[in-house]
Amino acid sequence: MFPDGEEPWVSDGTLYVICTPKLDGKDFVIKVDGTEVKPKDAFLNGDGVFVIWVDATGLSAGEHKVSVTAEGIPDGEASFTVK
Repeated sequence: MFPDGEEPWVSDGTLYVICTPKLDGKDFVIKVDGTEVKPKDAFLNGDGVFVIWVDATGLSAGEHKVSVTAEGIPDGEASFTVK
């Protein structure tokens, strides 16, 4: 689900999740700490990767987990830190 070396990160209150371009056009579910969240935006960018933006302003400082699932694509889970 996540390309090698691409870890999610938070900047200016937004969680950025980089995913396989195979996600483009598919229904997917994204969860933060086990709770389904609605993306602020999701799109295939000019570099050929699928980007998901999630509002992270309500997350406390510390380590969190994000997971992305979609039919026909292996699930992905990764950790990220809010400072």
